[in-house]
Amino acid sequence: MDVRTIEEVITRANNKTGYPTVIFAAACNYGLNQETAFPARDHRVISVYAFDGLGGSGTISPPGPVEEASLGTLGCGVQLSFRSAAKAGSGTSYATPILAAIAANLLD
Repeated sequence: MDVRTIEEVITRANNKTGYPTVIFAAACNYGLNQETAFPARDHRVISVYAFDGLGGSGTISPPGPVEEASLGTLGCGVQLSFRSAAKAGSGTSYATPILAAIAANLLD
């Protein structure tokens, strides 16, 4: 999807009910080497950062949050099971669905 299409989807999601929609996006996994990725840097999106089990960034998340809305949760060393094999995964893409699940439980 190109940037314009993603921007249109965000706009439609926010206008659909007349109420703001909670949208999360992974910040990026390049540590201090790159700024927050799009769409996480969009002001209508909550940028999600990955932390380890002790609250450290594990060198994955971009430099300090500069977005209007940013949150972080477990995203480093997340225990997974894929095709009966246990492994650990890390990244803001792991933290994003975890944070979405936390938010859904709170909103429910």
